[in-house]
Amino acid sequence: MAVRRSLNSFAAQVKRLPHRALYRREERLRLSDSARLDAEIARIAGDAESLRHAGDARDYGLDMHVIRFDTADKAREMQAWLDASDISNWPAPALRSDIEQLKVGGGR
Repeated sequence: MAVRRSLNSFAAQVKRLPHRALYRREERLRLSDSARLDAEIARIAGDAESLRHAGDARDYGLDMHVIRFDTADKAREMQAWLDASDISNWPAPALRSDIEQLKVGGGR
């Protein structure tokens, strides 16, 4: 009986995209800033594949984000853009105060 093994698509993508640019950020990005970052990644990657993911605490440290490309030149260009844009210090999204708080324990 043949054993069927599933392909880990994330691991396969990481292998295909070995060159990376890194930035550290504790808070999430605002939607407009995330769209700005995605547009820059798409510009640099061109027609090629790219991957944006949270870093592994073992390999990169806490709050590290990784952007992967197929060539070292693209990763260097992205790293230069990340450093010049100071993405780590972009403002965080505002907390919404119009959301009703959940009550715990049946209290009223």
